[in-house]
Amino acid sequence: MNVTFLMRHPLYVRLYELPLREMAAQGHHVRLVFRRLEKDVETSLLEELTATYPNVVTEEADGRYGWWWPLTDINRAIRDYVRYHRTEYSSATALRARARRQLPDPLADYLDRRGWLRRAWMRRLFDLLCRALERLIPPDPSSRRKIERWRPDVILVTPMVDFAYVQTEFIKAGRALGVPTVLAVASWDNLSNKGLVHIQPDRVIVWNEIQRDEAVRLHGLERDRVVCTGAQAFDQWFGMQPGTDRAAFCAQAGGLDPDKPILLYLCSSIFICRDEVSFVREWLAAVRGCDQDAIRTANVLIRPHPSNVHQWRDVGFDDPHVVVWPRGGAHVVDGTRKQAYFDSLFHAAAVVGINTSGFIEAGIVGRRTFTLATDHFAETQEGTLHFHYLVEGGLLTKAETFDVHLEQLKEAFDDPRKAQQGVRAFVRDFVRPHGLEEPATPKVVQAMLSAAELKSIGWRSLPAARILRPLARRLLAGLREQQLRSRRANAWYDMELVTRAQALRARRTTAPVDGTAALTFEEDSLGRQLIAAAKAKGQILVTAWNGPPELEALYFIPFLRWMRQLCNLEPDRLTVLSRNLPQAWFADITPNVVAVPRKVVPDEEQRYARRKTSAAISQTVEARAVENIVELYRDGIIGMANWLDHARYVVRPRSLGTSFSESILIDQNGVPAAALERAVAALRERGMTVRTTGRGPKEASADGAPGCVSPEEIPEAVRSATAVIGPLGPAIAAAVQCGAPAHVLAQPGRAAALDYAVLAQMAQEAGGPIYRYEVAAFEAAVELATRAHGAALGQPQFA
Repeated sequence: MNVTFLMRHPLYVRLYELPLREMAAQGHHVRLVFRRLEKDVETSLLEELTATYPNVVTEEADGRYGWWWPLTDINRAIRDYVRYHRTEYSSATALRARARRQLPDPLADYLDRRGWLRRAWMRRLFDLLCRALERLIPPDPSSRRKIERWRPDVILVTPMVDFAYVQTEFIKAGRALGVPTVLAVASWDNLSNKGLVHIQPDRVIVWNEIQRDEAVRLHGLERDRVVCTGAQAFDQWFGMQPGTDRAAFCAQAGGLDPDKPILLYLCSSIFICRDEVSFVREWLAAVRGCDQDAIRTANVLIRPHPSNVHQWRDVGFDDPHVVVWPRGGAHVVDGTRKQAYFDSLFHAAAVVGINTSGFIEAGIVGRRTFTLATDHFAETQEGTLHFHYLVEGGLLTKAETFDVHLEQLKEAFDDPRKAQQGVRAFVRDFVRPHGLEEPATPKVVQAMLSAAELKSIGWRSLPAARILRPLARRLLAGLREQQLRSRRANAWYDMELVTRAQALRARRTTAPVDGTAALTFEEDSLGRQLIAAAKAKGQILVTAWNGPPELEALYFIPFLRWMRQLCNLEPDRLTVLSRNLPQAWFADITPNVVAVPRKVVPDEEQRYARRKTSAAISQTVEARAVENIVELYRDGIIGMANWLDHARYVVRPRSLGTSFSESILIDQNGVPAAALERAVAALRERGMTVRTTGRGPKEASADGAPGCVSPEEIPEAVRSATAVIGPLGPAIAAAVQCGAPAHVLAQPGRAAALDYAVLAQMAQEAGGPIYRYEVAAFEAAVELATRAHGAALGQPQFA
């Protein structure tokens, strides 16, 4: 079965590790698709999964480019904000403020005016209008195209309820294409404190009856489409045993006293606790002032939240029995870190915190949990629904004051078994509703895979949508532009250059660019500015970015070819400032190439260009044209062009004559030296010519060992090679663009998933095969390339 699973970022893999392993072990093909983020996230678990299971592949979802997406986003953001004016959220000021930040201030002020949203009938009216607009707007074309390329049997998404809405577009597009769709609710708070489920999936997988009720009551989903499976993310803690005894653990955790009990403090996320250090110091002072000796002298182990660890980096305590560990935080994504976390829970006498899922894990291990509902974090405790589930369910013991909290801790120390029955009942109802002995993972996998047999709900637009859309475009154009301006000011938020990428969907006509309307655009953004620069009779300057040569070859070269085709430019009118690649790479684009030191930054680009290019080329660089392109570069258009759909503007370069015919080209950078020597020897025995790029002598040695192709010779060598082997680099980038067979040695990295996806798309566009291997499989790549020497290798795909 072909399963496509969209996740917000790679760290979500930890929540579905066991289902993913089970599906992969059963032989299903699983494609994990992530939204690209600015911030770094933990990827070690993802890399381990893809290395263990060849049928698990990754990809990054690039930006949307249809005209409508800014309006769908703001329409959904309005619904998300309106929901927090319901009576259930009367005290949810922090949640309401977070939802408000997704709207432009003038619009949010308009909605708040005269307290409209406090009236139930006004909320219902807004919701009705938003739903109608959702049905008016067609599914995003880029999402449809990706689903058509993936051909999944089922589409899974998680969490879907954040404020990005990319996954919502895939649910909408999947329904339009008749592909069954599934929302897997990732965490205990997803349905109550984030956004709405704006498009009904064919199936919704939740943990328990509480979440089923939330799905129906808060999101308006159909009850019979919601399946309770239990919480697969917690299966790993059931039956787990400590990895060390108490003394060894105390030593491991920083020198705690093994003869004293341990109070474990679990920190919370930054949204819950922006300044948790101050509260913990106040809490510690109360603990050290307790009149019960066991509590007053207890070890205190503070475990920072991995996404909120920065505030703990330099915090120290004079008390030798207080330890911050692990100091840098730790996502529990591998065996060592999981065991350390479990041991922290197991050896603790009690667990304290503010509002964290760690309370649930502590309950599974059998530890009582405690919190203080003080004024410090009232908005993110009492102001959230999911916090009350823990308290009312019997898992979490709440105190209003420090004195009450200390009395509760005394009781727990005096009678550790008290309240255990209530904790166990909560774990059964909330985590494993089918029974404590019934793991959730098999039920989750069954719910996911069996969804492929469902008949999709489908997607139906409003009956008069075709008539109403032109009118809506005119009426809502101003709101759309306001939304785009708001997004540009919020760089991390789902921007991904989609505002510029829309212009790249230009439709070619036969008319030249001569002042008449030769091209039509869906967006007067990058394309129109490029056309304007082309009409400005002077030289057009385009710069690369401060990136490595492989990315300049992979992204910048195709962009230039597309730009020339789009603007119908004569080669002499285009001047390229290249940071990494010599002139030979641009031979079929322009003769005007100027090497630019990589240290030059965008703000200096125009000044530098005027100073240097005047001496390097005979043409005068017109200021207006330079300003157009440099302004685009400063905005991140060319510099971040790797976020665009580059396969859409790959132009196959002309074939050049060469002296390297019938050869295999190997990029030896990153290839183990011993493996390279064995491969070269084997190829020579078969009478094959081998060329290499990277380190080594340029000329072949006297005994016939391969010489090293210079950077200038790479394009010519690649076009004549029967196979190109190596890691992602200039040679591989050139190979996929001209249709040469490419054998890619995968290297781990946070950006690799997108780069490999672009390679595959480009290869398909150019008509050449592409294969992907781990670096350790270099010799296998050589063997396959040898067997297929001189022959077509089939359809482009990663194998």
